[in-house]
Amino acid sequence: MLKLENLSVRVNRKNLLSSVNIEVGAGEVVALCGENGAGKSTIVSAIAGIIHPVNGRILLAGKPLGEKTKSEIGFMFQQAEFMDNVKVKEMLCLLQSFYRSPYSFNELVRLS
Repeated sequence: MLKLENLSVRVNRKNLLSSVNIEVGAGEVVALCGENGAGKSTIVSAIAGIIHPVNGRILLAGKPLGEKTKSEIGFMFQQAEFMDNVKVKEMLCLLQSFYRSPYSFNELVRLS
């Protein structure tokens, strides 16, 4: 379960989120919908640890979000751009480098 409690984010003295509360149960899939500037990307950035809240908490399975718990969350990029002439194996190796205990290349091939 992922829970945001009274999450507030401020960047350059501008309030981007104010007291946001969201609860996502185990196995649920959630889509954040809203107009531009509603805070969708800010919420995802806070969960990913890219920006830090000035107030509130982010909990995963009841525990504060930290390095260990962040590895249990998966994200899909909004836009993906790849360099020209990059081989699939090279891209997989790059993505593996983002994780502490990634699948081996052979395991990834077997899973596909």
